[in-house]
Amino acid sequence: MSSSSTDKPTDARRRLGQFLEDLQAVIDENDRLRNQVPPKPTATQPQATKQPSSPAVDLVLLDGLPWTPMNKNPKMLWIYSDTPDAKALVAKLIRAEKKTLTIGPWTYKLSGEDDRFMNRWPDKGDATK
Repeated sequence: MSSSSTDKPTDARRRLGQFLEDLQAVIDENDRLRNQVPPKPTATQPQATKQPSSPAVDLVLLDGLPWTPMNKNPKMLWIYSDTPDAKALVAKLIRAEKKTLTIGPWTYKLSGEDDRFMNRWPDKGDATK
């Protein structure tokens, strides 16, 4: 068996594990905001403590934003980055490598002059390979 075939399941498990950790962090943050109770330390929070000013990203809220399909590729969507409910994600994208993040089933990226736009498209896992 080649090493590339054994790497795919490992990589998929790693991505799934990271997705589940991110999802749990969103759920915890949603519960905390709903109850206005300070968050309890968890195994997934050391990352969050490194960036205390980083607001949580609400996946349900992101899905409800006024996304517009791009003309040439309707699977790619865009909104203005100053859309009020997008502030938490824009803050994370500004600090991300290449201003790009994959959250859940979507990849997000800031684009345009002065990061005027935020784009999203379905994540294809290893689409860069």
